[in-house]
Amino acid sequence: MNNITANPLALDTVSATALTTKTFTVFMIRWVAPGAVAGNQSSVTNNAGTTIWATVASGSNYVEESHYEEKPLVFEGLKVPVLDAGTLYLYVYSAVPIPT
Repeated sequence: MNNITANPLALDTVSATALTTKTFTVFMIRWVAPGAVAGNQSSVTNNAGTTIWATVASGSNYVEESHYEEKPLVFEGLKVPVLDAGTLYLYVYSAVPIPT
């Protein structure tokens, strides 16, 4: 179940509806997908449906980490339209819990 009450945010369930409509900043995203196979995908969008981050697994048991300390990602709301396997961890600068 998606959890936006701690840092990092832990997202493990697809959600076409907004998990929050608030604005927050992310300095790192980590996708840990032990059950993934090549071609599995994950993405997060803002409330408008604009993709903020997306990737495709290149192999099985996939792990990817993206750092944005120099220029944090700004989210205006959060949705998880694609998550084929595993859990996305969003490390936030903003206070948690993120208001819903």
